[in-house]
Amino acid sequence: TSGAGVLSYLLFEAGYCSELIELGRKDALAKREELSRFLGLTPN
Repeated sequence: TSGAGVLSYLLFEAGYCSELIELGRKDALAKREELSRFLGLTPN
């Protein structure tokens, strides 16, 4: 398979997507205050 084919598979494989979402969630929680300031929101 080509590199693009492997990438396409990884992007749509459910377990891989779930891991990416979880990593993003953890990163966002770790930087909650910084993200709130950037978005002009008041942190809870």
